[in-house]
Amino acid sequence: IVIEEQIIGFINVDSEIPGFFTAEHGQHLQTFADYASAALQNAYFFEETRRRQEHLEGLNRITTAVNRLLDLDAILEVGLAQALQIANMTRGGIYLWDAQTERLQLQVHQGLTPEVIERVRYHRAGEGITGRAFQERRTLLVEDIGAHYPEMPVELQTLIKAQISLPLIVEDQAVGVMSLNRPQDRPLQPGARQLLQAIADQLALAVQRGRLASQLQMQVEMLHSLYAVSAALLGQTDSRSALFILLRTLHDLSPDILSTAYYRHDEIGWQRVQLYASQGAPTPLPWAEGAPWADEADYLDACETQRELLTLSDPPAPQPSFWPALASAGVRQLHYIPLAVPPHDFFGVVAVLHTEATPLTQPQRTLIWALIQQGTAAMSRVRLYERSRETESRLAAILESSQDGMLLVTPSLHIRYINGQLLKLLDLSDSPPQHWEAQALPQLLLAIRHTAPALIHWLLRAARQLSHLPYASLPDERNTFQTSAGRTLTLHHWPVYGAQQLQLGSLFILRDVTERVALEKMRDDLLHMIVHDMRNPLAVIHNTFQMLEYPAMQQHLDTATELGLSNAERLLTLINAILDTGRLEAGQLHPTPGLVRLEEIIRSVKSSTILGAQARILEIDLRKTLPPLWVDPLLIERVFQNLLDNARKFIPLTGGRIRISAQREGKWLRIAFYNNGPPIPPAVEARLFEKFASGEPHGQGYGLGLAFCRLAVEAHGGKIWAENHPKGGVTFYFTLPIAQGHPRK
Repeated sequence: IVIEEQIIGFINVDSEIPGFFTAEHGQHLQTFADYASAALQNAYFFEETRRRQEHLEGLNRITTAVNRLLDLDAILEVGLAQALQIANMTRGGIYLWDAQTERLQLQVHQGLTPEVIERVRYHRAGEGITGRAFQERRTLLVEDIGAHYPEMPVELQTLIKAQISLPLIVEDQAVGVMSLNRPQDRPLQPGARQLLQAIADQLALAVQRGRLASQLQMQVEMLHSLYAVSAALLGQTDSRSALFILLRTLHDLSPDILSTAYYRHDEIGWQRVQLYASQGAPTPLPWAEGAPWADEADYLDACETQRELLTLSDPPAPQPSFWPALASAGVRQLHYIPLAVPPHDFFGVVAVLHTEATPLTQPQRTLIWALIQQGTAAMSRVRLYERSRETESRLAAILESSQDGMLLVTPSLHIRYINGQLLKLLDLSDSPPQHWEAQALPQLLLAIRHTAPALIHWLLRAARQLSHLPYASLPDERNTFQTSAGRTLTLHHWPVYGAQQLQLGSLFILRDVTERVALEKMRDDLLHMIVHDMRNPLAVIHNTFQMLEYPAMQQHLDTATELGLSNAERLLTLINAILDTGRLEAGQLHPTPGLVRLEEIIRSVKSSTILGAQARILEIDLRKTLPPLWVDPLLIERVFQNLLDNARKFIPLTGGRIRISAQREGKWLRIAFYNNGPPIPPAVEARLFEKFASGEPHGQGYGLGLAFCRLAVEAHGGKIWAENHPKGGVTFYFTLPIAQGHPRK
């Protein structure tokens, strides 16, 4: 039986009768054989046509799957099923090349048991039939695996007798391998190899498209992550919040990331200052905030110096001392990433712990660096913001601590800044400065209409000029105003310019000069009194010497001399009081202590004092057992003299009384000067012992006597004070040191 000149079979006819077959019989049998050949040829043709139709339909299904399905694994499963049917094989799998691990990895499979899958999950390039097909980029068909690969395990040889491996090639690059096998030795049907190759080509295109789609999806996710991180970082105003977002984003890049951390280098060295880890992280974590591990500073220094990503993979070489602790926690990879802006700004190092030792892919590296750049930009922006806030806070603290009131008004007549001192000077302390900022200037003027009406008129005139630029037209004036609370205020103003001479407004300075004005008036009055009192004794001395020029006045020489000397002493006393008070205050007049009895001082002062009217009584109430003092007798005599003179000025002419008493208090002697004059007014009591603070009627004193007493007593270590007596009168108290173990000089 012949089909297309190929003998495919025979028809055998046997007979028991010799010579039965004649030539005619042979012709009939040949005709039958020809009919049989034609019938079989038709049958083969229809079978081949049916098989080709099925194969084309399968190929069409693969093409449809490639064009419609988005899931690469689903496409590969459809292609594998059709390939097994065409090859008439029972088991198979499709491997894809993993550039990161540099090996073929089983992606989809059919008919493989778990034991076989575990053995054939991975293949290196050139390893076995699958590895060779990938490396050589050609189809390999082996129909007797045991003979060709005796090294294959026996259990696999019993399962696999024949195998065909077709490389998946796109643009002359192998991206994977489709391997099919069966447990019987049967040849492939005609045309099956070409169809399998067509399927492999379609699957290769699907792999390429899937990888392009994955890369596109990854890029979209990267852009989304970058956008989300950028949006989140833009709203941060402190570095810790910005770092938290960066560490959390890096942690969420991959499920194998265990934790992230931030290191900062300060004056004490490297410090791990911030951590992030998911809730499911193992506890305890292999690191904590604080000082880094013993050898870690070397890696951090290298990362700072090189400004490049530094990676430690399990096992690192050389192995640092901290690696065993990390490995026990499941860490297989550690990355140190510099947080820096070239060439100078360096903010620290970010560390990432991985539980997988697989190296980072290029897209992962790109995304990490993009996130680091976003974080670095945020840190730079936050640092500038924090510095500006620090400068602003420092400036605000300086302005708030100023004794001058400050008011900054914009060209639109709105209050841009006002400090608490200005509100205090204008009796508006009930409202905080924040209440007035951004309000219009007329609202402030309305609030002070009763406090400082004269100030309102000046500010209104200045405001009208402010609305007409340029500010140079505003006069640099200084004005003095009185408030209803009795304050004397001066007002200054200057134009304020920003960058590029941008006009920000006008600054008004309100200064309280109440005490200065009062002091100037007091000094003027004091100068008037001193000049007046100096002129009188000088006039008397001058007139006395003029009188002595006349012969008739020679008989009154003693009287004139006494008059001139008394006025000279009066003038000298005034000058000494001024000079000695100043020297005591400056610490230039030092006491020369000695052993002195209080009775001696009082006796000396009493002998040189004229009380005046007989009605004025001086009482001395001293115990005989009082101990001696260790004081400068000249200074203390002047203290007694000043207190006695002060009391004499205030006691009444009739019935005036002055009493001096003393008592011991430990190492001190407390002396009391009582007089029955009027009580000290409350306004004078607080500053009674200050210079130029006089409680006398106008023109009767300079406020130097009591100031000298305070300075002299304090120079001896004592203190002095005054109290109004409940039944009338005033008592001055002061303490002086008692002589203890000091010999009499």
